[in-house]
Amino acid sequence: MTEDTSEELPWQDPEAMEQAYRSNPAEFEALVRRDAAYGNTSPALAFWLSRLNYEVQHPLKPAANDALHNVQAEEYQTPVIPLYRERSAMVDPDPLSDTLDTGKQYLPALLIICAAACLFIKLPQIFTVIQENTFYMRLNAYLCVGFVGIYFLIRRQATQAQMALYFGLSLLLIVFGYFFPIPDYLSDNNPEKAGQILDETVRLRHRNISDLVSIHLPFVFWTLCGLAYIRFQRNDLAARMGYLRFSIELTILSAIILLGGAVLTGATIGLFELIHISIWKFYSDWIVMFGLASAPIVAAHISETPNNLATRIIPLIARIFAPLVLITLIIYLPLMAVQGFDIFHKRENLLILNLVLIGVIAITVFAITGAGNQSRRAFFATTLLLLTIVAGLINAIALSGIIYRIGSFGFSPNRLAVLGGNILIFIHLILLVRNFIRIRSRHFDDQNLQAFGIIEDTIARYLPVYTVWSLVVVFIFPLIFWWQ
Repeated sequence: MTEDTSEELPWQDPEAMEQAYRSNPAEFEALVRRDAAYGNTSPALAFWLSRLNYEVQHPLKPAANDALHNVQAEEYQTPVIPLYRERSAMVDPDPLSDTLDTGKQYLPALLIICAAACLFIKLPQIFTVIQENTFYMRLNAYLCVGFVGIYFLIRRQATQAQMALYFGLSLLLIVFGYFFPIPDYLSDNNPEKAGQILDETVRLRHRNISDLVSIHLPFVFWTLCGLAYIRFQRNDLAARMGYLRFSIELTILSAIILLGGAVLTGATIGLFELIHISIWKFYSDWIVMFGLASAPIVAAHISETPNNLATRIIPLIARIFAPLVLITLIIYLPLMAVQGFDIFHKRENLLILNLVLIGVIAITVFAITGAGNQSRRAFFATTLLLLTIVAGLINAIALSGIIYRIGSFGFSPNRLAVLGGNILIFIHLILLVRNFIRIRSRHFDDQNLQAFGIIEDTIARYLPVYTVWSLVVVFIFPLIFWWQ
């Protein structure tokens, strides 16, 4: 199955089914299990479920896997790489195998990319014409994920055309992100010019647009990194979910690396202070900056290692925190109403509520992507259903607040951006709740192992919607509102 293949499987054609399976086993399995979850009871589906479950429980030996990989690579003239560990288990080598690729051959490339990231983060000090505040405010996200994308271009053995596309889009976004018109009165280098602007409305609108670009540009960079991670297989839903899971692992591993780096920094500076040598300026200007630039790239390399720390602890964290967050919100929301939490007249309260909404959605997606085998348990599925419903309730409250403010004070770039984002999130939550209810009534056992995949597919299908909205805010909003 290629990118433009329909998602309806040819159940009546055994030869076509076999060809679809061999062309993309991961996507084929996801579609088979989706049809099973939707109630398809055909003999062909029963056969393929039995075959897929057997291959999951009895994975092929590495040599056989390599042969399957070679057949697929020969067909596409590129190596096939398992992108989602759980839903592509039939083509994933045994993680305990001594012959498994641990990525040691990518260490030289890793060091070069880390060096390039370190050079990038020091550009404002090397070239003094670059405004430091603007550079870090707009391009800090590229420091976090842009070079990670470059690492995966090499790791996934991307073609020259894919590399050219990635670097071309990166250059476009970097240039736009830095040179997007920021008025002098928004620059810390020219604070005295703020008083020269007579039209306060224009100044506020320009500041809002500049902030919106800075807020939404990181999501565009994250999407660009995702394209490199999934090797530009845009229609592969399993690959998208794999990227979401990787993003969680990247966050956890980066935090661990940075925490360790902070401890090492404190110990090193303290030891040198004992002998009356101050190294703080040199250490903070170079070692700390290089560590910040390299941490995400090193974390990405570690995340590709089988059975890494993040892979093992994500299901545990999801199992613990999903119920705790749900209980907290169930207690908090009624108290919020009792205490008269005003989101209609106090802008900061509406902002806080939207931040809570983003946090709840992040926890929900984290729990879904990190559920693993817990997704088969009715209790955990019910917890996630309730968490999604609570997120929808918070979103509805936030929507009522922003609609009231638009009706009272009119449209502005900020209000329109928040309204559009809340509407998209609300639609997504409705789809999630609907599918949660659909699978909640089904029996969770090994024969229905991937019924939970319906939820994952609902998340994966909707990701491009958020990307398109971010692109609209970054590129279209300035055209509409800047010279209004």
